[in-house]
Amino acid sequence: MLPNAHALSGGAALQASGGRLASQRHCLGGGAPLWAPQARPALRCGARERTSRLAVEARTRQRRLLSYVLSAPQRVDRYLRSAWWRRWTWAGSSLATGYYAANILTLSFGALAVNDVLAAVVTLFFCEVVTHLYYTDNSNSLVLWYLNCFKMGLIASMLADAAKLGS
Repeated sequence: MLPNAHALSGGAALQASGGRLASQRHCLGGGAPLWAPQARPALRCGARERTSRLAVEARTRQRRLLSYVLSAPQRVDRYLRSAWWRRWTWAGSSLATGYYAANILTLSFGALAVNDVLAAVVTLFFCEVVTHLYYTDNSNSLVLWYLNCFKMGLIASMLADAAKLGS
């Protein structure tokens, strides 16, 4: 284990157990590891040293949470690309969700007969934007694939409703 640079600059001797100063081990309550950076080694266990150590730990926890949240898209992408059946399961779920959303859309706007034209324009605009994004993207984005599956479910439900109304 490499010795702590802050402890060496303070001129205090390092203990053989873990490379920590005896006073640091006392402040941490036993043999807890001292991984948080400090401006200078804690030679006495005062309230200021404890509060600064807690502040450093709190900032470190925030950074860990932030890095966990920011790395979520990459972890989800790795999870979905690791097995073929996961991709197809989520694609089927997207298709079914699109089918269900179109049924809700046609039933709610059709029963009220208030904004049928507006709902049709918004649906058509959504389908055109998703189609353009999906077919112009050169990378194999799973998000665009799932959006395209949602759009296919939406169109399938619209066709099924049109067939029901035509018969």
